Amino acid sequence: MMKRVFLGWEEPVLAHSAKWLLSNFQDLSEVRVVVRGSRAGRRLLEKLAVEADRQKRALFLPKIATIARIVDELFTAPAGLLPVAPELTQKLAWMEALRRLSPAKKAKLFQTQKGLGESGQPELLLAQRLQTLRDELGGEGLGFAEVARLMSEKMPEAPEIEPERWELVEEVFAEGRKILEKAGWMDPAERRAVLAEKGTPQQVQVVLAGVVEIRPVFMKMLQRLSKPPQVLVFAPEKEKDGFDEAGRLRPEYWAKRRAGMESGQIHAVVRSADQAARLAEMAKAWPGATLALADEKAVAGIREALREPEEVSASVQAEKVSNMLVEIYGKMEVNLDLPSGRMMRDSLQKTRKVMTELASLKLPYLEKIRTADFLRLVLAEMEDERVPEPSRVGAVEMVGWLELAEEDAPSVAVASFHEGAVPRSVTADEFLPGHLREVLGVNDNMRRLARDAYALAVVLGTRAENRGIVGLVVPSFNPAGDPVKPSTGFPSPPSGTICKARAISIFGRSWVCSPWRMSPANFRRRDSAA
Repeated sequence: MMKRVFLGWEEPVLAHSAKWLLSNFQDLSEVRVVVRGSRAGRRLLEKLAVEADRQKRALFLPKIATIARIVDELFTAPAGLLPVAPELTQKLAWMEALRRLSPAKKAKLFQTQKGLGESGQPELLLAQRLQTLRDELGGEGLGFAEVARLMSEKMPEAPEIEPERWELVEEVFAEGRKILEKAGWMDPAERRAVLAEKGTPQQVQVVLAGVVEIRPVFMKMLQRLSKPPQVLVFAPEKEKDGFDEAGRLRPEYWAKRRAGMESGQIHAVVRSADQAARLAEMAKAWPGATLALADEKAVAGIREALREPEEVSASVQAEKVSNMLVEIYGKMEVNLDLPSGRMMRDSLQKTRKVMTELASLKLPYLEKIRTADFLRLVLAEMEDERVPEPSRVGAVEMVGWLELAEEDAPSVAVASFHEGAVPRSVTADEFLPGHLREVLGVNDNMRRLARDAYALAVVLGTRAENRGIVGLVVPSFNPAGDPVKPSTGFPSPPSGTICKARAISIFGRSWVCSPWRMSPANFRRRDSAA
């Protein structure tokens, strides 16, 4: 049975985790620490090194990774089990399977009159979408055929074509699976299912450090380990009803919980330009502050206001490098002592890695491919790669909203703290709209709300009692110019009371509070003379 340890919010959670690990394990080399994201893993390694140095003790580093990267290493695979296919290989298998689908079925699958085009670019985009679907549903232990069955049974109001579309997706997946097997690879979700059933657990200790969401297939694997995992919960024990035995969030608890705000923590602004200006003021007043972005569309305006460069997509870097290769690369040495030289090197390495993988694959789609389509594959694969700008004195660090829970900077500001960004709702989706997510139990809006409410509780709790400063910037309009409501994470006032003074103390004079429950639907704007 898993044992939970509540670390509380009296100090930054990663620093506390490092202390706990060092006090409970003399040798961490046989420990596998599961974290929520790669950035949290890097920061935890830093904290371990600092704490070990402070204690003047030797440090035998553990393996630290996200659960998706670490669980496959916890079991010895049965004989003959194929290795998991790399993401790019999976994508190309999906593309080839789509190419083999008849035009009539393509039209039904993607609800277009002509099906897919001839250039390969539509197939690439659709293959990426289907691969994402497979990853999301496979982690929940669901197959496409099962989705079709559940829709027919539990959603009689759905159009008849919807279950048929899911059956077609299953047909495409079956064809893609054959392509992978012929090339010597296996679908990752299927491989994990086999490991969970027939794999031999290794003799290692797993520690779950603040992991609040674990998919069913991963839970099954963790429950089969010879040593029960240790669970570090980033919360005080008084919040224990908000977690299950594995440290996962109980959505019904966090969806109802309202984080208590203090005066001056909420900064109401009107438009994106006002938000960027307010954040620039915060950055100047709060040295060393970390900025979290709840809405990525606001990055451009904020970046300009702060006059600090953001991380640049490696696809942009690759385009620059391609031009430079023709003109100067063969004539000039790259100085790796300079930030620009290191950035060029990193971009070239990422480009080479993708092109090498493409060249090594023996999939049908790549046997005869035009240069333009080949370049599209390279650029699409690199789109999510990041080449960070070199650190600069006085720069403001930008992180994702959910990464802020593990941030140890005493001063933090959250941009775009409005409904639609926190929490981010999913209503319209080509394959998984909000209601279908609820029926399937796949990352629905309730779970998203719980996740964001917990993240806000950690951010506020770790900086309460004068341990830090929190600023939540709430614009009235998003970067597209559409009006938005404040996030549902705000507190509720006493029932049946007029709390204008409370609203003014928290939101400023431009916000007022109604007698009923404070919710996004009940907020209204008034001028500053109210």
